Amino acid sequence: MNVATTRLKKELQLIKKNPMEHIECCPLENNIFEWHFVIHSLPYDPYKGGIYHGKIVFPPDYPYKPPGVEMITPNGRFKTNTPICMSNTNFHKESWNPLWNLDSILKGFLSFFLENDSTYGSMSTTPEEKKKLALMSCEVNLKNHNFVKLFPDMVDLAKKTIKEQEEKIVHVKASETSVESNSGKSVWDMTSILVLIIVLLIVLYVSM
Repeated sequence: MNVATTRLKKELQLIKKNPMEHIECCPLENNIFEWHFVIHSLPYDPYKGGIYHGKIVFPPDYPYKPPGVEMITPNGRFKTNTPICMSNTNFHKESWNPLWNLDSILKGFLSFFLENDSTYGSMSTTPEEKKKLALMSCEVNLKNHNFVKLFPDMVDLAKKTIKEQEEKIVHVKASETSVESNSGKSVWDMTSILVLIIVLLIVLYVSM
């Protein structure tokens, strides 16, 4: 077992003991050098409700050289399947510190994800576009084999989120229908009153 494999197995155990907030991660079963992660349950707009799947690929000589990071789920912040330039990725080997680990890499990435700084691999979209992608993210992830296989808890969360979104849409449509119905009823009531007034005026006029 080489240094990289030993190090990554140790980091896996540490992450299991100390889970990160808003981040789930694990390696592929047959390749400990490729890790997948999920950013979830963010309370902030425009990413609220979104579930974002990405991957980290470690080199054989990790931790002496840095990994590469890519996003898989469309998110509006970074391009998909495109290497992302950060100080702790393989874009900046000169600034890499072997003491950094998966925990610090992912926490740093999450912080960068929530910012708007431009870099290689980033993209410019409006908050509205990011919100739309957040709503679509659950269905997109459920079509991804690695997401479904590696993150059963996230699959449950995605299905729950989709159900809540559907219930919200039904509720909004029901409210709109109710408003339209009440509006139509109000118009009909006013028409009836006007007709009654006209009839009364005619009766009074005839009786004079």
